[in-house]
Amino acid sequence: MVPYVVKMAVDIKVSKQESTLVGNYEFYYAAGRLAGLLNTEELTEELPPHDLEKKVKDLLPAWTPGNPEEKYLSYLLDRYEAEDDYNDDIKRMFRIGKGSEKA
Repeated sequence: MVPYVVKMAVDIKVSKQESTLVGNYEFYYAAGRLAGLLNTEELTEELPPHDLEKKVKDLLPAWTPGNPEEKYLSYLLDRYEAEDDYNDDIKRMFRIGKGSEKA
């Protein structure tokens, strides 16, 4: 249930282009979405939060979003400051965002 709620929260934020990411669950889901869009293996759920944040922020300037939702996803990720929380459930959110696992 929790993965579905997190997925839905981020998807709504991106589609309505409002609010911010709240916590690492949402951050990892959003980063997973970015990894899927970029088709990159540079972003992975195995990166600890602060390392993933740095890698995401390094990749964002070279990415050209294809639509307003992707542009807002980029905005959300760029503004987010990673927290220390990190566990298997958070890693799962990345895989769900990337599309390699269902919520």
